[in-house]
Amino acid sequence: MENMIDTPSPAEEKSKRTAMALIKRHDSKKSKRVNWDQNWQDITNFVMPDKNDVFEKFNRAKGDRKHHKLYEGSAIHFNEILSNTLHSMMTNPSQIWFELNAQNKKINEVPAVRKWLQELAEKMTQILNGTNFQAQVHEVYLDLGSLGTGVLGIYEDDDNVMRFDSKPIYHFYIRENSKGIVDEISYIDEMTVENAFEKFGEESFGAEAEQLMKDPGKLTKIMNFILPRAVEDRLGFGSKSHPFASYHIYCDKPMVLQEKGYKEFPFVVPRWMKLSDEMYGRSPSMKALPDIKMLNAMMKTTIRGAQKIVDPILLVPDDGLLGRVNAIPGGQIPYRAGTDDRVSALQTGGDPGLGVEIIKDVRGRVKEHYFVDQFQLREGPQMTATEVNARVEMQLRLLGPILGRLHFEFLKPMVSRMLNIMQRKNLLPENPPPELTENDLDLEVFFTSQIAKAQRAGEANGLLEFLQSVQPIIDFDPEAADVIDIDATIRKIAILKGVSEDIFRPLEDIEKLREARNVEKENAMKAQEEMQGAEVLNKAAGPVQDLGLIQGG
Repeated sequence: MENMIDTPSPAEEKSKRTAMALIKRHDSKKSKRVNWDQNWQDITNFVMPDKNDVFEKFNRAKGDRKHHKLYEGSAIHFNEILSNTLHSMMTNPSQIWFELNAQNKKINEVPAVRKWLQELAEKMTQILNGTNFQAQVHEVYLDLGSLGTGVLGIYEDDDNVMRFDSKPIYHFYIRENSKGIVDEISYIDEMTVENAFEKFGEESFGAEAEQLMKDPGKLTKIMNFILPRAVEDRLGFGSKSHPFASYHIYCDKPMVLQEKGYKEFPFVVPRWMKLSDEMYGRSPSMKALPDIKMLNAMMKTTIRGAQKIVDPILLVPDDGLLGRVNAIPGGQIPYRAGTDDRVSALQTGGDPGLGVEIIKDVRGRVKEHYFVDQFQLREGPQMTATEVNARVEMQLRLLGPILGRLHFEFLKPMVSRMLNIMQRKNLLPENPPPELTENDLDLEVFFTSQIAKAQRAGEANGLLEFLQSVQPIIDFDPEAADVIDIDATIRKIAILKGVSEDIFRPLEDIEKLREARNVEKENAMKAQEEMQGAEVLNKAAGPVQDLGLIQGG
């Protein structure tokens, strides 16, 4: 009887075909990234040694030493200062660092709309601070300063509304769309067979499950591939309705373990800066790397030179000493009486002080690469608070191009995904104004962090300077003030300064207040006119009475 051969079902054939196509696409991205991996390995060795496992993601021993090859750690410190500063100035947990505006600019002028949008921003900030966002976003800032590219996953969560996950970029492989936006990502994770069965189900592994269960603690590689449905359709296996598809693939024997979808791309991939023909970002550490390597080598040489002076090489005669040289503190070295042989120190003529001066100069250049000199106030005579604010604003505006990229690639898509998650979970504030519901909550993100405020301060100061410059003209001709909408100007300055809408009276109250003031003025004017009329009558009655007396006399 002929051997029976199991024929794969159509579903198994599609699973294998899909898995092989995605693995091939992943390998293609991997083969084009060799140079980046080498750069990242060099940078992590000197700037983030705790993450220097670019080529050993799955093989390195846990808990091994990371800093033993470093002689100078300024770059580590400067990158931490940069990341801490960006964290506190862009996504400070103690303040609301973003607002939401309607795409229709006229709607934003409605006080009820602005008040509801501020309530929404406050609620989003409260939810955000209740998640692991602050811990994970700090890792993104560290990666931006060192690797040039950060990755932050944003997932829906039943307990905390959403959760965040950040890993170094060398764990991921990305692809941009025609607009230069990252909308495809793939990565490989290791997990035990037992955990894989728990996450994907034993039945997902098909015929392989029985063999795998013989060693439930064995590590197996699982690929997660997320891509737009449009790309998926071009590859020939599109199926479901969500705009982004997510596949988990068993790599050892290509098969799809799980397919699901996302309504928005679940990752944000900010780049510090990038060249037009590259996908991965370039960082301050890449610019500073030659100086960082030089600094490490110079410190090693300077330390060796200082050791030779502090603990010098000994010149020992080959005859005349009794026993071995005892070089410990307080030690004795016997020698034959009557001889001139002595143990002496070798004078190398080295000058560690020169090395220290050169190191200081190189360290200063590294410091500038990380903008530390811009973030820290320079030493000098005591300044007023106004001078300090002006200097801080001037320094922060220098980060404008970098800030613009981070807003576009990082914070804006992140806040947009947060808003969509909250909307799906019915967590938006109640009773949105009809002006917003008629436009399907078409909102845009507007940042109010310290850096954003510093960059907008120029516009607010320009308005204030304009008002001061026209004040003499208005004093000369009060009608000249009619060309300025004072209410709109005050609200504009408040928006630029990040002032809450809560301090403003509703338009109805303002109208009532002004109407009452006008009525009061009219009554006062009438009372004054009546008083003046009475005075005129009294003055006119006096001569009439005098005339009567004369005629009667």
